[in-house]
Amino acid sequence: MDDDDPFDGVSFDEGFVRGGRREPSAAERLERAAREREVIELEAERRRLERAARRRRRRPGAVMRRHLRLVPAVAFLVVLALAAWQLNREGSTTGTLWLAGPEVGAPVAGGRPTPRAAPSDAPLGVPPVATGTGAHVFMSVQPGGLDPVAYDPCRPISVVINGRTAPPSAEGLVAEALQITSEATGLRFELEGITDEPPVAQRSAFQEDRYGDRWAPVLIAWTDPAEVPELGGDVAGIGGSSWIDAARGGPAVYVSGIVALDGPQLASIIDGVDGRAQALGVVLHELGHLVGLGHVDDPGQLMHPVGQYQITTFQDGDLAGLARLGAGACVGEL
Repeated sequence: MDDDDPFDGVSFDEGFVRGGRREPSAAERLERAAREREVIELEAERRRLERAARRRRRRPGAVMRRHLRLVPAVAFLVVLALAAWQLNREGSTTGTLWLAGPEVGAPVAGGRPTPRAAPSDAPLGVPPVATGTGAHVFMSVQPGGLDPVAYDPCRPISVVINGRTAPPSAEGLVAEALQITSEATGLRFELEGITDEPPVAQRSAFQEDRYGDRWAPVLIAWTDPAEVPELGGDVAGIGGSSWIDAARGGPAVYVSGIVALDGPQLASIIDGVDGRAQALGVVLHELGHLVGLGHVDDPGQLMHPVGQYQITTFQDGDLAGLARLGAGACVGEL
């Protein structure tokens, strides 16, 4: 038997070697499989908690004589979603779902602005007709379980930005994501400017000393895990909104919300392969949560809890859900 090495003396061009596909090692495959199992288990637990929260929610017609029920963003919303994204060695995007605690704290008793009529008696924008068949899930639904809780389409959604850790490479990223979300929902965002309001887990939706006699604007904060511990590990962003039950049997409606973005981690993502598109996907994912979308099992949608490298904007199922979130009824006074 000839023991000569057929490749003995053969040399390969270094560029050819570098361009070859690198297969993940057995250890890397096991690590990825473990992360995927963790995501599945966490998502199952989130859905269980969400179902339990919906069963506890009061039925239509329950009396709230003096104060509307207010659930602050993040801390009191079982359905608040936190998405983590990272760029792996093969240049694909993976993600890990982290869960918010179930109904931490208690509803705010009192502390709400003077009710104001909407500036328009018709929606400020109309969402496009959704023709997709992909999956979508809502963060919260009205009593009866069919219609989603949403923002009032007859009012602009005011937004302020805290840019403390915003990387220069992310310039324009939030504005672009807001525009895409507006086009998908018909909802109108009004960027008021910069704020020094620090992001906190139990953010109040009414801050009269800071914002006056009105609902606090949505806060989009560039921050880090030192300020927002929920951003620890691979978590790159969190998003959610506060709702009140409208008076006289009206629908529940979102009145304010928060998106917190891990600036250092997103800067790292932007520096990676197709980085700006990947970072835009993270911001869009969190804005999806802000306006009312939850996670889905379909990996072909942006709202899947595990990010896919090729999915960097809303897909057909996402768009169908966003269209419904922008087609809600106008609310008389909030």
